[in-house]
Amino acid sequence: MIIYSLVNDDIHGDSFKHFLEYCLKNSTYFSVTFHDYEINKYSKFYKELEKYLEKMIRTYTWYQYKTFENPLNIGVYHSNLCALDNILNQFDTLFKNKDNGIEDLCFFCNENLLFGSVTHIEMAQLFLKTELELSNFEKFAQWEKMILTSRDYEYLPSFKFNN
Repeated sequence: MIIYSLVNDDIHGDSFKHFLEYCLKNSTYFSVTFHDYEINKYSKFYKELEKYLEKMIRTYTWYQYKTFENPLNIGVYHSNLCALDNILNQFDTLFKNKDNGIEDLCFFCNENLLFGSVTHIEMAQLFLKTELELSNFEKFAQWEKMILTSRDYEYLPSFKFNN
């Protein structure tokens, strides 16, 4: 696995739209973190995504996230281009602190992480099988190759869809 971190300060506007479109076409699943304090604000968005729901996961560890008191609520959805409008109707940027960003979006190829983000700290990474795949993502943003430590791997999502 080859890891790349986002160099740009955000992905927004048309780049955000095309990035999401590419990820939805080339992934099997995507996930969004649900926070209790935002349930009312995004209730329509969550409701619209229900038709793509694979499963809800309650966990203390997700992509680059570890919580000790309250588990995270993660919605895992089937990647479907029809979900693009639902996402874009609510969000126009990747990072939450910038404008109207989505919370902790991840994309998966089967059970393998393809893209992960922790939006409130403006972190986003690609997890690619080959260096050749990077050119597909350079259309949307700049990425920099990086090396993960063994501790970093403890913060990557792990799940099975068959259980």
